[in-house]
Amino acid sequence: MWGDLLLLPVLNALIVPHVAIGAHLAVPFVLAAAISLWLHAGWHGNHATAVRDHMWPIRRHGRWFRDLSLAGWLHVAYVIAELGLITAWAFSPVPDAVGLLVALLLSVHVPIGLLQPGWFATGHRPVDATPLLICSLALLWAIVLIKMVFFPFVSSWPS
Repeated sequence: MWGDLLLLPVLNALIVPHVAIGAHLAVPFVLAAAISLWLHAGWHGNHATAVRDHMWPIRRHGRWFRDLSLAGWLHVAYVIAELGLITAWAFSPVPDAVGLLVALLLSVHVPIGLLQPGWFATGHRPVDATPLLICSLALLWAIVLIKMVFFPFVSSWPS
């Protein structure tokens, strides 16, 4: 939550000027929707004894999408929007400095977003989130390096 409040507005301000609006944005947002639904299904755990919070205050059905509260569905939509924008950034040309700043902010935000909810809910570090954290950060930095090495941003075209 704190990363969403403090880091993502800065991230959005860095990304939005470099993402072209068009039908091509359907791909990043569909991908973001699939990832968001997968992440939230995993957080639920599909059983009635899992952690209860504002997203799943009551787990009477044992299915993540049926137990999700209105606040939970709004969170799923928010994650889709943010992840869609970040995915669009991955496929958009940006200056190297912007790419590095985005990667640095996400390198702080991703551990907060993956580890803090479980830590808050259980009182200890969620070990099962570690592989996803490592893969997410590795993918992030691989994207940045690929963007910088193979698709360098040209800030001004020669006349």
